[in-house]
Amino acid sequence: LTPQPTTQVKETLKPPPRPQLPDDIRDNFVCTAICKQLTPDDRAKTLKLLEEPCKDPRTADPALCGTSAEQLCAGTCGSGRTDMTKWLPGTFLTAGITGAQMEGMAAALQAHGECARQCVEEGVIIDASVDADRDAERGLEVLKRCGVVQLAGVTDLATLDRTLDAVHRLRQTKDEFAALLDRKQLHDNRRQLYLPFSDPFTTADSLGVYPVIQKILQRYFEGPFAIDHVSILTSASPNANQTLHPDVPHYTRQHVSVHTALQDITQQMGPTYFCPCTGEGSDDWEQSAAIKMALLKRGFCVASG
Repeated sequence: LTPQPTTQVKETLKPPPRPQLPDDIRDNFVCTAICKQLTPDDRAKTLKLLEEPCKDPRTADPALCGTSAEQLCAGTCGSGRTDMTKWLPGTFLTAGITGAQMEGMAAALQAHGECARQCVEEGVIIDASVDADRDAERGLEVLKRCGVVQLAGVTDLATLDRTLDAVHRLRQTKDEFAALLDRKQLHDNRRQLYLPFSDPFTTADSLGVYPVIQKILQRYFEGPFAIDHVSILTSASPNANQTLHPDVPHYTRQHVSVHTALQDITQQMGPTYFCPCTGEGSDDWEQSAAIKMALLKRGFCVASG
């Protein structure tokens, strides 16, 4: 008997392929990556657009006037209505994007999808009624990872009732109520009432800033913070879908929006819809901006479930 030769087959392990970039993500990334390379002349030309709308602080839009040259450039480019090679030729006729940058964008999109799915599957609700310090740490972790956290068991119903009673009394004072009511910044039968700094709106609890919330915000901002404004939002029926929109600028740890429901919210009311993992900024701004721009245009979130 002659021994038969044996054949050894060695398998080469290869990393899983990166997901293909959807067209809208790719196009947005081209915009954001090139806009990150603005020349000094093109940067000045871009910021000049803000001079007129931002010269009067009484009428200036803080969100617009806080926009960077890169954000203005990316938003204009992403709209597809402007020939960027003519508007900003110094940048768009010379800047380029490497294959490594596209690989980085694919990796960022994959990481975003994994983050979003985890937040959807695990949820963003935590019981904040046990221990303020421990609950604040848990709340902070979810907020930083998912961009939103819902705190259960933190609201004092008696305080909310007093707040509502005070709002009802405020509505009876025609002049003061009219001065505090805003119908311009919202739309589709929505309005907001700015609360005056008078009793009972002078305590943290009456403004919805309970101890656990204070602790989360202090740790999130890594220091002292201030309340910009407090208002009562009313959405009367019927009204239209607001579509996806950012409530705060896309800057890391500079602004947080805190919402307290003054009545039970049902599915029929059209509850607020959050896109997980879109609240935190990123060191790779061009990647996170490309994803957020795509979600805003699509009108739905990644892994929203």
